[in-house]
Amino acid sequence: MRAALGFALCLAAGCASVANGSGGTTTSTGDVWYSVHTTSIFGTSSGPIFYCPAPTAPGPVTCREPTIDEPVTGVLAPASPAAPAACSSLSVDAQTPAVTETTVATPLPPAAPEVVADGTYLLSAYEWHVPGAHDATRRTLVRIEGTHLEMVFSRNGEPSTALSGTVRFGPDGTMAIVVSCPRAGNLEFDHYAVVPNGLVLISATQGKSAVFSRMP
Repeated sequence: MRAALGFALCLAAGCASVANGSGGTTTSTGDVWYSVHTTSIFGTSSGPIFYCPAPTAPGPVTCREPTIDEPVTGVLAPASPAAPAACSSLSVDAQTPAVTETTVATPLPPAAPEVVADGTYLLSAYEWHVPGAHDATRRTLVRIEGTHLEMVFSRNGEPSTALSGTVRFGPDGTMAIVVSCPRAGNLEFDHYAVVPNGLVLISATQGKSAVFSRMP
């Protein structure tokens, strides 16, 4: 009876299972990332991807959902020195202006949907609109050509990471960046605002905004 009841609840509410799981590369031995699929009478849905770092001490390991612009070692780190060039010809170095994250007590900027001009954009401000210890230093360049997007960034002086994919700017102020190189994934920014000679990428889910200035 209990087995039948459990089976019925599984069909109605959904049964979750780990669909894919694997360890990291040789540069990060012992780490794991996985995704969860839920099956119910309504079909199968895919859940988010989680990353579990290699354990450094006895006990449980905390897994979290990584974001592309805040790379986790072994998830989006370049596999070799030539990897960034494979995704973008952009580059950042010590001469690229560095921007330090700030925490502000103001709401997120509103979306301002207008035509986004093609070109290369330089990060000029990175603001968190939620409490927390946000003080990372970033160097970031973004290139937009129609629906094609490339980005290269360095965080806290770490080696730069490049990515490329497609971008969609909606007429309602929503946006989506789908990354195809070096791995498939989505960037966390979901709204945008066009400003004089620039662009603001907004993440309503994370409560932050990144201001970019269009380069000559």
